Amino acid sequence: MSEKPWTPGPYKSSGNAVFAQNDDGTDRVFAMVQPGFLRADGGATDAEETIRTAYLFAAADELYDELEVRLAQTRCGCGHTACKRCEADAETERVLAKARGEEQG
Repeated sequence: MSEKPWTPGPYKSSGNAVFAQNDDGTDRVFAMVQPGFLRADGGATDAEETIRTAYLFAAADELYDELEVRLAQTRCGCGHTACKRCEADAETERVLAKARGEEQG
């Protein structure tokens, strides 16, 4: 697996908080997902939505690892311009690059 440019996990969530801890139990990173921000649909985030978002954030490190492993196991690599598998591989690579901060937006 590649070197990841973020704080190593494992990450955990508790309510709307996401954290990774050192072996001694001190926090290595801590973040809170706050409710009340406006969404694109005009509504506002609520407490349940922020908790579910914290679950997703806590799983992100593991999701990245799993996606990277599956890409390595199933990569097509034929390079044919009509190959749907190569197209899907390129999209997976784009998502992984975005997680590493190599793609903005």
